[in-house]
Amino acid sequence: KPKILRFSTLAKKRLYEWQKQNTELANKQDNDSLVGVYSKLEIYIGRFALILQMLHWACGEEDNCEEISLRMLEKAILLTEYFRATATRVHQIIFNQTALDKLDKLHNKVYEELPDSFVTSQG
Repeated sequence: KPKILRFSTLAKKRLYEWQKQNTELANKQDNDSLVGVYSKLEIYIGRFALILQMLHWACGEEDNCEEISLRMLEKAILLTEYFRATATRVHQIIFNQTALDKLDKLHNKVYEELPDSFVTSQG
């Protein structure tokens, strides 16, 4: 029979704090794709907390299967922050890499030796 699990009072308070921090971080971003990632994290955190609560309960590590505890929410926050950091790193790799960053050492050295203005044959 399906059951609805709600956050404990302390977990709900902590979730609201995290959501406020997440919104502030999203508002500081000037990149729409990262803002999109940050808003998806708000959905993921609840799912992570529910999954962790049920896994710990099923393994006998949590007595409660009636609500999501603060302990499980803190674990969900850690997991969510891992995904934020990973998404940020991936974004930096994809969007901040210049053509020079993609060159191997030999080609980079050749490029550095070129004058500011040159023709292809000089290259």
